[in-house]
Amino acid sequence: MRNGDRTMITKSKGRGSLQSRKPSVFRQRARAISAAGVTGLVALGSFAPAATLTALLASTVMTPAAVAQDFTTGQLVGVVTDTAGNPVSGIAVTISNDQTGFDSTSTTDAEGRFNFARLPIAQYKVVVDAPFGEDPSDEIRIPAGSVQRLNFTVATSEVEAAGLEEIIVVGTRATSSRKDFLGQEGGIVVNTDDLVARVPLQRTVSDIALLAPGASSGDSAFGNQPSLAGSSVAENLFYVNGYNATDTRDFIGLMNTIPFEFFQQVDIKTTGFQAEFGRTTGSVVNLVTRKGTNDFHVGANAFYTPEGLRSNSKKRDTTDGFRSSDKLTETEINTWISGPLIKDRLWFYGLVSFRDNDLEDFSNSAFTDRKDDDPVWGINIDGILLDNDMFGYHTFTYTHIDDKRDIVDSIQPFDRDTGTIDREADTVTQTFERGGTTDILKYTGVIRDWLSISGLFGESDSRGRDLSNVSDIPQINDLRSGTNIVTGNTGGSIVDAINNDNRRMWRADADITVNDFFGDHQFRIGFDREVRKSAEQTSFSGGFRYVVFADGSGLGRFDANGDGISDTGVDLSAPVIRQDFRTTGGSFESVLKGYYIQDRWQTPIENLTLNVGFRLEDQTSKNVNGEPFAEFNGGFDFRTGFTYELDEGRSRVYGFVGKTHFAIANNTNIRLAGEEIFNEDFFRLVSDTIDPANVDAAIGEFIGRDIVSPPGVQPASTLVDKDLENQRQIEYSLGYDFSVGSNWTFGVRGVYRDLGQGLEDGSMDAGFRQFAADNGLDVDAAAAAFTGFQTFALFNPGSDVTLDVRTDLAPADMVAFLGGDADGDGLVEATLTAEQIGVPKISRKYKALELTWERAFVDGWSFQGSYVLARSSGNTEGGVKSDNGQGDTGLTQDFDTTGLTDGAKGRLPNDRRHTIKAFGSYAATEQLTFGANLTVQSGRGFGCQGVHPTDGIAAQFGAASFFCKLDENNRPNADVESRLTPRGSVLESGWTKQLDVSAVFKPDVDFLPNGVAPEFRIDVFNIFDSNDVTDLQEFGEFDSGQVRSTFGDPTGFIQARTVRLSARIEF
Repeated sequence: MRNGDRTMITKSKGRGSLQSRKPSVFRQRARAISAAGVTGLVALGSFAPAATLTALLASTVMTPAAVAQDFTTGQLVGVVTDTAGNPVSGIAVTISNDQTGFDSTSTTDAEGRFNFARLPIAQYKVVVDAPFGEDPSDEIRIPAGSVQRLNFTVATSEVEAAGLEEIIVVGTRATSSRKDFLGQEGGIVVNTDDLVARVPLQRTVSDIALLAPGASSGDSAFGNQPSLAGSSVAENLFYVNGYNATDTRDFIGLMNTIPFEFFQQVDIKTTGFQAEFGRTTGSVVNLVTRKGTNDFHVGANAFYTPEGLRSNSKKRDTTDGFRSSDKLTETEINTWISGPLIKDRLWFYGLVSFRDNDLEDFSNSAFTDRKDDDPVWGINIDGILLDNDMFGYHTFTYTHIDDKRDIVDSIQPFDRDTGTIDREADTVTQTFERGGTTDILKYTGVIRDWLSISGLFGESDSRGRDLSNVSDIPQINDLRSGTNIVTGNTGGSIVDAINNDNRRMWRADADITVNDFFGDHQFRIGFDREVRKSAEQTSFSGGFRYVVFADGSGLGRFDANGDGISDTGVDLSAPVIRQDFRTTGGSFESVLKGYYIQDRWQTPIENLTLNVGFRLEDQTSKNVNGEPFAEFNGGFDFRTGFTYELDEGRSRVYGFVGKTHFAIANNTNIRLAGEEIFNEDFFRLVSDTIDPANVDAAIGEFIGRDIVSPPGVQPASTLVDKDLENQRQIEYSLGYDFSVGSNWTFGVRGVYRDLGQGLEDGSMDAGFRQFAADNGLDVDAAAAAFTGFQTFALFNPGSDVTLDVRTDLAPADMVAFLGGDADGDGLVEATLTAEQIGVPKISRKYKALELTWERAFVDGWSFQGSYVLARSSGNTEGGVKSDNGQGDTGLTQDFDTTGLTDGAKGRLPNDRRHTIKAFGSYAATEQLTFGANLTVQSGRGFGCQGVHPTDGIAAQFGAASFFCKLDENNRPNADVESRLTPRGSVLESGWTKQLDVSAVFKPDVDFLPNGVAPEFRIDVFNIFDSNDVTDLQEFGEFDSGQVRSTFGDPTGFIQARTVRLSARIEF
């Protein structure tokens, strides 16, 4: 028997008597399309061969890949054969779902095939209309994005039927790891009614994603979003009912505030996904919302995580972080209602989530009392538009989600040494307006047995506004003691900020079946278009932000003579204060289009299936004036895979090779093509104390200025390489799956991903300096013109760059050498070689060996998990930069100038050599179920971030290079020379181990209606209160060059032990 085989044995009537026979004409439907939007290979008016079928049934169920299905629906296919293996035509197969009142009949064609397409997620009953005796039947669950296969074998003589005493039904269960038997996807599918109900999990989509093989938690700077298959947290796509719900601005995550109860299925596609998915060099997370049925349901649950049951070990306190007094109490109450608006025609599901998160957070210098208690709600409406013999079956789904909320912080001064809060001081109040609304309208039409179509429109608005009652007071960050002491506006340096985003998406897809043409083909073609808009307005509280250093030892760029005295005559060994000025503003737009075609080809070679797909991508990114500044047309992707079945489908060998592109985030438009002004001015500090109301009194002589972003909207031709190519990745995988016994599946898979072409911004100033030297131009004039921040551009690191340079910026001899300004537009074109620019090609390689296992929940227990041996190395994490917590997707410091790439190649932040995950459940009784979830993972490597000692341009970035003043024990020491400290080579955080457990109790309550049972649950996370470190202080110096004594100290830990109590009831 196959994996997950279930066997049902029933007694059958003898079929020799005429009384047991049925009419030879099968039940027929005048249409090929049923009330569920499913279609079969229906032969209307066909007749069953009289007296040729018996009731011997062997039914085999597998989970092959998605074909005539989509983001929210699945498919059921199969073949009816005789005992000799020959196909039998004219057999009626009916599928039904009592919860929605639908049924559909498919009649087998000449090859014995039947097909039900576009099936919503549900449990279905499948019945074969046999001409003699009882109708064989089986039940099967159809997940979204998958194809289930059910094969029937029948006898073809009355003699065999008369002697048959038993009906044997044998079938393979769909598993979460083998979700796509004929496809090549890696990852996991989670049914929230199943796994989430039995296994302890935190209540975010990110925590479900972390169950997938090859997934690890990203840096805390990005909210611990998942890193999947070696990619950064900013490269994943999140879909809700087929709508791209990923954060528009920087691609980091999605709406983690929506409770599980609103979703029916979460599908994590780590690798091997087909051409319908584009614009990602990471992975895909596909969510399907819950739907109503013909039965009314009302339910509620409540979750309470009290501070009193939370461990708060003082071992978590460090010099930079004071945590032992933190307090957090979380309360969540969800209520839902669902049912029919019109029975068998229109259904709804609605949910409201009430949350009250009360956080008391302590830092070294401030106490924050945070309130987050706004409700979240959503509704899903499904209905039938048309159910017609001529035009087919057409449905719609409308989804609305509202997660708008205001987070309010009340902040007061705190003295860590005395442990006291200054209650007499004025309270700083900050309000963070977050969240927004999402609306999705989806249409599905099944027109013929060989043709189905779908269309989608969605729109989302998200808010990002920060308000403060002290917007006239600047923030002061005092680093003289070796740790950051914040005064002034302790709530934040940016106030009255507006960061609003809008996305509109259109999508259309069609599935076309073509059989008996060099095998059988399932074609899918589609188109999607997105318009992404972002608005930003920011400035510093009080007009400026201030940073105070113990000395200016890292400000050698302002010391031409190298004598420790700045060019303006200031002693750089004395304390220094930096005054930052930054403003941004404007609205920005990006337009993206994609076209794809893919073919699921069941070849004439028995048991061999090929998946072949192609995708074209276009993107236009516009500046603040609405003018295109970056365009990509005809970005070509391919996805090719094979699956070869062995041992009658009990095992398979599969492989995949594909190329993917990564879109430009709107954050790039804002930072590169907006009206940003960003200057950093350095002064001598002339007072030991600094009054936030009169900072000028502490500011002395001017030392120098770094222009981080020049003022004004720059011409697009000066901002982007004219030969720019999009970021792309190539992926290879090869795997083998097999079944053992009735309930187990095992798999082994190798994965290789290579980010072969990267896209980043960088300063071309060093390139222009070298251009001058290579061409005999005035190098001093070039150095004076190109000081480090004058010519930032979007480019492919490691490639030549062609762009325009302003004639008022470039030296006169360079302008003349480049041919002069012939057309009078103030620009001349220049080409810089990769050698002149001086940065290497982007490199990121991910290699992994995955071992997976799964035992389905049968006989009261389940067990699933994975072991992954992996390596992620290169000179870029991709998109974001965990080394310094930089979330400027696509605009990190990685390739800003030559010196920043020194030592950059090594172990990447998401590199975890060994990861073990194991989770499962055990039903001790019908009322009591226990669950467990274990994760054991090796540590992360760290370099040391400091000021570059020899590259003057790199030094302007402050502590951003892999150079530090470390002694032989890797401890900061101001008396040693700065040395190279390559990425991932200096420290390692060590192994982490976390075991979560749960117990669910469902008592029998006599006074409640039949079928209604309350549920009480306790989840304990990190039950052994492990104190393992996840993050270390990676900065060995401050921006001024002053050594940082806290280098290597822990800054992140796994979650302390917490206890969550919950109750649930549904009518």
